[in-house]
Amino acid sequence: DAGPAGPRPPGVVPNAVSIRGLPVDRPLPGASPDDLLAQLRCRPGRLAAPTDIDADVRTLMESGLFEEVLVHVSAGESKGADDESGDDEDNGNENVAGSNRD
Repeated sequence: DAGPAGPRPPGVVPNAVSIRGLPVDRPLPGASPDDLLAQLRCRPGRLAAPTDIDADVRTLMESGLFEEVLVHVSAGESKGADDESGDDEDNGNENVAGSNRD
């Protein structure tokens, strides 16, 4: 599947998945970061395909809590020479940031 920027990578194994941009001064019932994370496909330590990330963006947008949802995937720590996992997947952190609706 090649988009405007070229072929998409097969996925990433995130070390962490987080949500930013929720109002902290006035929490919304059922809309804590933990509540929202429970609705997402992407999980730390599990391969997240581009389709999983796209579905999570849709889920957050459809919640009505955000005007915009951005996904940032950053490279994780390099594996040391003593790592014998044999896992060749990229490790990283996935952050989902949203601009909340007022």
